[in-house]
Amino acid sequence: MTRKQVISMVMASAMCFGVVAQPVFAAEEPTFLTYTEEEIFNKVAGGWIGEMAGVAWAAPTEFYNFGKYFEDRMHPDFFIIPEEYVPEWTPETINDSFDQDDLFVDCTFLNTLADKGPYANWKQFGEYFRDSEYWLAHANKVGRNNLRAGIESPWSGHYSNTLHAYDIDWQIECDAVAMACIGMPEVAKDIAFRAGHVMNYGDGVYGGVFVSTMYAAAYTANSVREIIEAGMNAIPQDSTFWQLQNDVLANYDAGMSWEDNRTYLQEEWYVDRCPSASAWFDIDAKFNSGMILIGLLYGEGDFEKTMEISMRCGGDSDCNPASAAGILGCYYGLDAIDDKWKSAADWDNTEFQYTGYTLRQAVEANMEVAKSIIIAMGGSVENGVWNIPVMEDQGAIILEQWPKDTNAAPEFDYVVSANGSDLTVYFDALATDDDDILEYEWFFGDLTHEKGASAEHTYREAGTYKVTCYVSDGRGNTSWKQIDVLVR
Repeated sequence: MTRKQVISMVMASAMCFGVVAQPVFAAEEPTFLTYTEEEIFNKVAGGWIGEMAGVAWAAPTEFYNFGKYFEDRMHPDFFIIPEEYVPEWTPETINDSFDQDDLFVDCTFLNTLADKGPYANWKQFGEYFRDSEYWLAHANKVGRNNLRAGIESPWSGHYSNTLHAYDIDWQIECDAVAMACIGMPEVAKDIAFRAGHVMNYGDGVYGGVFVSTMYAAAYTANSVREIIEAGMNAIPQDSTFWQLQNDVLANYDAGMSWEDNRTYLQEEWYVDRCPSASAWFDIDAKFNSGMILIGLLYGEGDFEKTMEISMRCGGDSDCNPASAAGILGCYYGLDAIDDKWKSAADWDNTEFQYTGYTLRQAVEANMEVAKSIIIAMGGSVENGVWNIPVMEDQGAIILEQWPKDTNAAPEFDYVVSANGSDLTVYFDALATDDDDILEYEWFFGDLTHEKGASAEHTYREAGTYKVTCYVSDGRGNTSWKQIDVLVR
């Protein structure tokens, strides 16, 4: 029976069912990157120290640059924090990060993966976030309120239920999940796109996808530019998120100074849809990702310079250097970070607020989740040797944009699956929309994804998987259907 015939049998009922498949593996032999456990610990610990250093150093500047440093709002450097206002750093400053939301909110998503496994689904990410007890604001606050009101993820972050859909929130708290995707940008895309919908949509989700993919790539990259390119390749070029970052890159390549590049962002790109936004309070994810990117580009690989430039760009001026420095921490590893940034870090006595984790425990938990992901993806961790599978680049994630005016989302006619042999499942979907259908993307529930209205996927092992079909119309407005697929 052909694949088309199998799909035709199930389209009439337009529902998912499981057909017994013989558990025979017929996959190609994968390629692996091999590291020692000590090397992995060094990289993960470097990421945590980087994030802690960035947020702790820049915390006094957060959102205070506008109107504080220049009375003249027409001053050409109005949006840039002057060098003399950069806070003093002492080695002990790093421990100020233990009560920062950049770190403790991260741990909620890390805990989801630790408890529910690497295939944690939308509902589980939402439940863990719903049951958190820490203070929140913006997209996080509204998203959690939605979850507590019974609006499940991904509707909890959908623009129809929150005006904060494009806020920075997921971008600043994806770090721990990203650090668990060691050398696997494709896995980082998958988890970040799905988990980000707990509180965000569209460009707000892309902030987390962009940062997460750069973290994952940093472990194995040969240059900072290679890290950045991995992040750019994860984002669809038709999105305003990608277009803003591309402008930053083009300006850098043309020789523009970082100060002029930052001013360009303000003049050409500042549109914040957050209802709390003002001339001095810009919380938009793509806008602040541009400041992360400016730091990574003009910092030229220097840990301190990267943080300082990201900080001096203003905006969410502690979260942005935290992400930039965390990425560099995974790139260089703890041993390569200057002692002044790490020598006084409290590894074993102070817990990150609300988490129960000391720094050492957080790093160890991150490594345990990373192990589970590596094994799930066909790698191995044995006798202190980590074999990380090299995955094929699937390109940019599906286009998703918050419509600027009322626009109907695509409507599905059907989403179906049918089992073949050798753990292979066939998928097919059809959706319609007045703006035409742009693309489909399948998230197979095993940390892999693929574009196309029809897809053929071979699972590594038997089980029940929550498969999501995403569809985007010509304007980037999305719909989705989730089905349970039994493979055995």
